[in-house]
Amino acid sequence: MNYIGLGKQPSFGTSVDPSKFIEATSYSITPIEERELVETATSRTPLEWYGVKPHSEIEVEALIQPQGGLEYLLLSTFQRHSTTAVDLSLDVYRHEFTPWTGGNLTYFTVEGSYGGTALRARDCIVDSLSFSFSSEELPRISAAMIGNSATIVSRASHSPNLVKPFTNSDVKVEIEGAEVELRELSIEINNNIEDIYDLSSSLVGVGLGLLEVSGELNVRFLNQSHLERFITRDEASLVVRLRGPPIGGDHRYELQISIPRVIYDAWEGEVSGAELTTQSVRFKSVKPTNDETIRVVLVNRTSTL
Repeated sequence: MNYIGLGKQPSFGTSVDPSKFIEATSYSITPIEERELVETATSRTPLEWYGVKPHSEIEVEALIQPQGGLEYLLLSTFQRHSTTAVDLSLDVYRHEFTPWTGGNLTYFTVEGSYGGTALRARDCIVDSLSFSFSSEELPRISAAMIGNSATIVSRASHSPNLVKPFTNSDVKVEIEGAEVELRELSIEINNNIEDIYDLSSSLVGVGLGLLEVSGELNVRFLNQSHLERFITRDEASLVVRLRGPPIGGDHRYELQISIPRVIYDAWEGEVSGAELTTQSVRFKSVKPTNDETIRVVLVNRTSTL
């Protein structure tokens, strides 16, 4: 059984074993190193070569399981969180993730198996994280990460995550406080990472660039509200709530994505014969004066991150 797992590092450069595993639908850990050929005036062909800027690029796609590797993907993306107890008797905890505002970054070691062996990359951070919701597929999450050079290691021991993922019936979406009927919704958080190398061509850290939160929604054209919001340049709030399997008592696994200030970036309507008239809206987030650009809350049974 293949696996991909993450371990939270105590510091940059310190590789650790994976402690949380993602039941991924697909993943890749790609070692990258530029090969610089040395050309001279004394030969028609290169006489030597050197490796430059070794690093790794990781891509993961998975159903959204509320317990397991999701909390590490969120922490790696946002780099700031708080944890509070909801019900200590049932081990229910609430984790709130908000965008990084400064200070030391938290790095992760990512390890994925390939048959009888495994690849491990340390010093990884999420560059972009995407949520996708569709009437035709279960809710999904995908992450693109950047990390240090990969090494071959022995496979880790891994037990499948038995907590059920969120399903379509768990999803509710509100725009400006009113529940809406959507066919598709995607949200992307992009850190615009810049990898930093020293003169030895070794990766020594990453810098977080401009935080971009954007997305797209597709909905039947039932009224002119979305078109009017784009034409009149009105802003709106967007909240996605997922309430999934029970934890214990009256508590359930939950995930909430809140974007308090959304602007419609583009609108497009499509009329095609006797088919349903649909409209697509692209949107971007702008930071409010007294709130976060985006806030993600996860309720599960993990006590500490």
